[in-house]
Amino acid sequence: MIVSDSCTLILLAKSMLLHIYTRNLSEKICIPNAVYVEATKGKQTEDAKLIEEYIKKNNIIIQPVNDTKKVEKLYLDFSIGKGEAEAICLCLEERGVLITDDRKAIQLCKLFEIEFTTALNILVALYKKQKIKQDEAKAMIGQLAIHGRYSQTLLIQAQGEII
Repeated sequence: MIVSDSCTLILLAKSMLLHIYTRNLSEKICIPNAVYVEATKGKQTEDAKLIEEYIKKNNIIIQPVNDTKKVEKLYLDFSIGKGEAEAICLCLEERGVLITDDRKAIQLCKLFEIEFTTALNILVALYKKQKIKQDEAKAMIGQLAIHGRYSQTLLIQAQGEII
């Protein structure tokens, strides 16, 4: 199972990676309820509309978390957002892979031995699989630089892999 938190789902939508990524996945992206709310509810932005469209097309599945007590504990103990807490719990319940760019969520993935990836890693992987052309990949890195919270080091490293 592939699970996304809200920040990375929004980044994928804003950078136009969501379309390419979902088209090349063998399974659907799952999001817990809190991620759905954080990414779409009350928003009229293009990325929120795109995410809603993918949910309607069943390319993104809303999956509830069973252990709400664990969600609350993660939320309180580690000072992470509700969406990240639910996404991590869903990964623990379903042995999923988490798509996240949130520093605290990444630290928790390492702590709980949850496999994870980031929007930049997805972009580079799609480029290496020749699903994205070089000029498109560079433009998408630019979009991720604008909308994400990446260090210059990470951006330069990703650009170096787009050759």
